[in-house]
Amino acid sequence: MTGAKYRLGVGLAILTVTAACLSALPALGAPPLQEATPIGYGETIAGEITDSGFEQVYTLNGTAGDVVAITVTSTDENYLDGYLIVQDSSGAILAEIDDVFGLDPFYMAALEADGAYTIIVTRMGGRTGSSTGAYELSVDLVSLAAWETPAALALNEPEESRAYVIFEAEEGQTATLSYQVVSGDLRPDLKVSHFGYDDFWEESRYDEVLLLQSTLISGATLTVEFPAAGLYTVSVERPWTDWEGLPGTFEVMLSASAE
Repeated sequence: MTGAKYRLGVGLAILTVTAACLSALPALGAPPLQEATPIGYGETIAGEITDSGFEQVYTLNGTAGDVVAITVTSTDENYLDGYLIVQDSSGAILAEIDDVFGLDPFYMAALEADGAYTIIVTRMGGRTGSSTGAYELSVDLVSLAAWETPAALALNEPEESRAYVIFEAEEGQTATLSYQVVSGDLRPDLKVSHFGYDDFWEESRYDEVLLLQSTLISGATLTVEFPAAGLYTVSVERPWTDWEGLPGTFEVMLSASAE
């Protein structure tokens, strides 16, 4: 698979659930025998996928109701085509995720039970894959953004490509999305995305509800109807034309639409 590498810029409410490639699962072979490395909320651990070490295992102690975001980011010129597997304490697979941000996998969901969750970082194709390279695994506890309250986002460093906040919405709910440039010359793309694992989407994946090509637009007000209950991101992303890595700070807000 091919794709651009993304590094994330995090807004007020840090973290992005997301895309799963169910049609091309990796050949993982036997269950991993290596001892799992503990990882906690707010931690980032560096690792490397090689032909002799094609998967690495981590454990996260989670609590029911926690909204967790797990990001694998390629960190060298090899651009690892990462693949992420998340299991609950019984070993049941919660998600198998390929590309979300370029070649980087990402997972976000509310945990349903207390327990130790297993995170496996590997590559597309697993044992039989060919991609290698260094990566960083980050795990974050997500704070949901409040409706009717402006949320601050920033893309001030050239390597920051995306910043976002997370809102929770109900099925069929209609909202007004307000977007405003606060400072800087960057005019990013604005996206509203749904992260869900339910029958509405037919399969687990990252779905884009709305894309506003907002280049040269300093502010906008949009109407959004949420097709399913769950978590949604409102994000600003650098357009491909921003070769200079311009800085910018922004505000976004969701307001309940009048009936």
